[in-house]
Amino acid sequence: MGFHRKHSSVAALDSDVLVISECASRDRLDLKGLMLSPDSYVWVGDNKDKGLAVVVKPPYKVRPLFEPKAALPIWAMPVRITTPLGQKVDLIAVWSFWYRDKRNETGNPIVVALERFAKDLNMGNLIVAGDFNNSVIWDRGKKSSNHRLTSEALAASGLVSVYHSLGAHEYGSEPHPTIYWRDRKIDGPRYHIDYVYAPKRWLDKDVTVQVGEFSPWVQLSDHVPLTVNFGAVK
Repeated sequence: MGFHRKHSSVAALDSDVLVISECASRDRLDLKGLMLSPDSYVWVGDNKDKGLAVVVKPPYKVRPLFEPKAALPIWAMPVRITTPLGQKVDLIAVWSFWYRDKRNETGNPIVVALERFAKDLNMGNLIVAGDFNNSVIWDRGKKSSNHRLTSEALAASGLVSVYHSLGAHEYGSEPHPTIYWRDRKIDGPRYHIDYVYAPKRWLDKDVTVQVGEFSPWVQLSDHVPLTVNFGAVK
């Protein structure tokens, strides 16, 4: 929430592409004084003050791949990013709220998005990233919401979690939390629920990944940023 107030802190990351949950629509941000060009911002949501956004830094450009909003699983938003060199990278931005939205009862929204949009996505240059609100520590039985099933579906499409692959971390045993839940205390409930999945062939010596520290980020949000630098698109 309040991206217009936090924009300067996020801008300090100097990221080319941002995936932001609980973000206001562009017209709302305009009213609050944060003016973003149409080709640098794509948004989806039911609440104009609290949706899912992809923001790119010019001269990068972004556009939605599918309209209308009703075609999107809640929320797995496919967009196409054009780099300054003219390369096309597709991104499925994610903000899944498994246990708060009955629309997810029909299946795993990330898997549904992969199946629904596969023929139109550039699968060789595809990233799936955002707040999955999920971890294998909550997997139970054969539920469609199990994060293990999500990772397996992404792996079948040639995608791997950058954080887990580069750090050789086991799912569910991540040493770096991405959310300090509820009380925002360093010794309170904390989990790793944000992910960046990318083509396995991209993972070489030029790729780095970093999880933000508790301070100063938890002054701004219960989440800390998960930042990946891919160097150049392969």
